[in-house]
Amino acid sequence: MNDFIKKLEKTLGRKISEDRRPKSGIWYYLWLDPKWELWTYTYTNPDENIAHYEAWQVISDKIAAHYKITNEEQIEKLKEAYLGMPRGRIESADSLGLDVHKGKWILFHGNDFPLPQTAEIKKLIGIFDLTGLALAGRVEAVEVDHEKMDPTHQEIVTSIIGNM
Repeated sequence: MNDFIKKLEKTLGRKISEDRRPKSGIWYYLWLDPKWELWTYTYTNPDENIAHYEAWQVISDKIAAHYKITNEEQIEKLKEAYLGMPRGRIESADSLGLDVHKGKWILFHGNDFPLPQTAEIKKLIGIFDLTGLALAGRVEAVEVDHEKMDPTHQEIVTSIIGNM
């Protein structure tokens, strides 16, 4: 590691990655009272593709622990309600074969951000190392129905943890 990286990490008070290549992955906003918390997962290789359902199985355990939920029936209901909080995905259009967006990265979302959308999109762009591409106009935020919260799932989640 070079001296610049070491000094920058000391200034920032945290480790930074020397690998700043764009990354694909998924994200959720979790209501962990009293605030929204952004949870992200970046894929470790180009062929990886974790579904929201799979990730939610782990995330729901975190939510249950936060709210001290021990009732097994409630935990099982929570595990099935994977569409109950805002979520999205970031992918290379080329890897998806989306010729209309060729050469771009797509931030798919359901337009249901719990916090100001523009700032949150910028945060996600930074987390997935897409800042340089965004400055070059090669990142698009695209609203898709597939990423919208499902009202039934949202109702299940709020019946267990309370209002978000």
